[in-house]
Amino acid sequence: MLMMSLRRNGMKRSEVLFELLVLIWDVESLFACVINSSYMNIKNTKSIATILFVLAALAYGWMQPGIFERPVPLVESGSIEALYENQVSGEMVLFEGDVSRILPDDNKGSRHQRFIVVLPSSHTVLVAHNIDLAPRVPLKKYQPIKIFGQYEWNEKGGVVHWTHKDPRGIHAAGWIEYQGRTYH
Repeated sequence: MLMMSLRRNGMKRSEVLFELLVLIWDVESLFACVINSSYMNIKNTKSIATILFVLAALAYGWMQPGIFERPVPLVESGSIEALYENQVSGEMVLFEGDVSRILPDDNKGSRHQRFIVVLPSSHTVLVAHNIDLAPRVPLKKYQPIKIFGQYEWNEKGGVVHWTHKDPRGIHAAGWIEYQGRTYH
């Protein structure tokens, strides 16, 4: 719980590891005091410290988001049409196209910037970019765009969402590249 709290407070992985090592050192010192008062030898102190270090390292690894997840399958843009034809949802896709329409934001629940992208095959897909979790993209019609997100099938060509980082660190992070800048 401590590790997750430190990660949520914006600490880098190396800073969290340092704090963990300081905590282990404090616990080791406490054990050393207890052991010395019990007339145990220094060899036992080192064994206890080693066990504590291994347990702490395992706990740290266990708490890292996505550490035990399987790799995210990637579907290239030529396959968006195949996903649409087969009515498949939930796949992470990487594709390029041109912005063809800019729609009003969806303000129900989490706010989403919405726009239509036309692929080189003329297939169109709606993109719903969460602007509560990522910055708004300053879009202009007919400009090229590159997107990595999760495809969901619908009758109109599909929707791509998850074009941002997951604040919990569980879901694969998506992004949008537009005019030399990455939004996520």
